Amino acid sequence: MKQGIIEESEIIPESTGESARQYEKPRGWKKVTNFFYLNKWIIIPALIAAALLSYLTVQFFTREQADISIIVAVSEKENSSLLLKTQLIEETIEMYCPDFDGNGKVHASIITINMALGTDYAQYSDVENQKLTQELVRFDNPIAICDTGFITNDIPNFGHLDVLYTDLSDSYPEDLLYRNKGVLCSKLDAGLPQDALICVRAVPAGEKGQKKEVAELRERALIVLKNIVEGNVINPK
Repeated sequence: MKQGIIEESEIIPESTGESARQYEKPRGWKKVTNFFYLNKWIIIPALIAAALLSYLTVQFFTREQADISIIVAVSEKENSSLLLKTQLIEETIEMYCPDFDGNGKVHASIITINMALGTDYAQYSDVENQKLTQELVRFDNPIAICDTGFITNDIPNFGHLDVLYTDLSDSYPEDLLYRNKGVLCSKLDAGLPQDALICVRAVPAGEKGQKKEVAELRERALIVLKNIVEGNVINPK
């Protein structure tokens, strides 16, 4: 260059060869991986949210819908074993329950209320009291399978004995009933726990008693009870 043979512009340093090369955009699978890498903080939360939504949707559409809902309740500690027999109660009730919703399956759902905990388990006892209070103001579970103490002790304490459960004396003989409010399982050949009663919610007072849903649930409960008393098995095991 000093001798004037070549110009400075004709010199191409080796170190600038890569930077001078034109950038090539990634293609195919590399383009996909680059996209996910650059957007991972958006894509990962979106995928988690989509998976959760899919799970909840599947659970909603595949879970069994209840044809009848039941409370299993105890008031006396010596009868607390009744709460351990919910599977038996569920399967037995389903034998006498029609397919009310017409979906080809019969399902009885159960919630439990344990009023026999006492002061030794004050925190849990408060929870059970709240569950009972909710049941008094709602009409989701028209059948109760319970011990006698639930009728003679707990319900009177809430001041609802005369209105909470149906007087069955016009439908069944006196020797089959306990205080006219519950059918004695010991008098039946239905396979239910012998130390239990079956009660049906009465028509609620006021506006709630006029609701179509309430009337339908109560009618279901009366049909199931009648099938049990008469030994009319709808769905044999």
